[in-house]
Amino acid sequence: MSTLSPFTTASQTASPHNEYRLYDFTFWSVYLANFLLVTANALLFRFGDFVVFLGGTTGTAGKIVSFGMLGSVLLRLTMGRCIDRHGPKHVWMASALLFIVACLAFIPIQGLGLSVYIARLMMSVSLAGMFTCSFVFISAHAPVERRAELIGILGTSGLFGMIIGPNISDLLFRYMGTGHQTFSALFILSASIGCVYLVLSWFITRKANPVQPEKDGSTLQILTKYWPGSLMLVALTMGFAQTVPQTFLSLFVHRQGISGIGIFFLCYAITAFAVRVIGRRWPEQIGRENAVLIGLIATAVSMLLYLPAHSDLTIIAPAMAAGVAHAILFPCTISLGADSFPDRYRGTGMTLMLGMTELGIVFGGHSLGSIVDLWGFQVMFACLACIALSVSIVYAVSIRRHQPTETAPHQSSPSTVLPLPPVQTLELSTVRLKKQTRAERPSQTQLDPVTLTRNSSP
Repeated sequence: MSTLSPFTTASQTASPHNEYRLYDFTFWSVYLANFLLVTANALLFRFGDFVVFLGGTTGTAGKIVSFGMLGSVLLRLTMGRCIDRHGPKHVWMASALLFIVACLAFIPIQGLGLSVYIARLMMSVSLAGMFTCSFVFISAHAPVERRAELIGILGTSGLFGMIIGPNISDLLFRYMGTGHQTFSALFILSASIGCVYLVLSWFITRKANPVQPEKDGSTLQILTKYWPGSLMLVALTMGFAQTVPQTFLSLFVHRQGISGIGIFFLCYAITAFAVRVIGRRWPEQIGRENAVLIGLIATAVSMLLYLPAHSDLTIIAPAMAAGVAHAILFPCTISLGADSFPDRYRGTGMTLMLGMTELGIVFGGHSLGSIVDLWGFQVMFACLACIALSVSIVYAVSIRRHQPTETAPHQSSPSTVLPLPPVQTLELSTVRLKKQTRAERPSQTQLDPVTLTRNSSP
């Protein structure tokens, strides 16, 4: 049985030939596709500004984002079962096509109404499908002990997208101003990138073997049997924290008089990339559970560092702390949760963990937006810090409680053996002595003829 960690490096687990097969043309194609997807999504991080431009408030933006995420969460489990039974190819391409339609649907919108909610719902569902399919596809491309490593390296492509996307949007707003034409340019640019992504997803999956559907239990039975436990609460907290850069950051920097969000995402992405590459073996060395705790604490620290931020220089500290938190927390949480499911339910396990993160975005977008409207950004950051610290305590208690059960089969120290009463110990020693005596007798009887023969020879 292999005892290698999912964070074991290639030099420990693979020969040069296997290393080449792991990071091959297929992987780098998925890497490029994920970069394009995150770039297109990062261009729309100013969605809160778009809602305010249409006449809404910060709370309105949070409600619209929450509505879209809630719809994607409800559809995720169905999406995961479809991936398990038929493979990711068709779901992947359909999601890419839906993303293009969603981006173009925002362009003719002139005011807040049902059309904004529907367009946001389509975008959330499409993003959920594309991210899930890419993670499921690349997980099947690697052995079990290296899946988390591959997910982490794949995620570095998204960090580059987070650098480029917000800086492009800042550039457009700087030269075109805040207006309908600027937002339309963002949506058209995202849709264009989506078209390239659609072609690339077809190219990646063009040789994928069709999956034969299997008859198995219901989704509820599968979730009940392989439920990841307290990791779901960690994923929910990640979603809460992600609402800050995705929805509220652009409004926060505008209110604080900061020039834009580009400097934040530049420091955020560089820090996350450095931590994920340099510290690729940290989870292996300290344990993924402990890495999750460090990520939660880093999340709380990043929220507290937002409180004194009022310039381009002071926004760097929370950006770097958030980068550290994301680099450590995301791959460890997703891999631990998905590993609780067998390979044949990989799609369901991955969609469950990512869906719980989106559920956090749903609750976070609605509740945190209301907090900002009522009490301001400072209270919102303080609440998020308290949530992250509270969840870290709950998770620490949970893993300590289950640690003896998980490690008991692998321990062989005398301290784990219960002492027998004196009478049973005496009886056990007598039985062992009798067995030993019986085992020695045949060897003596076999030696006796030889001894006799030697003694009788001249």
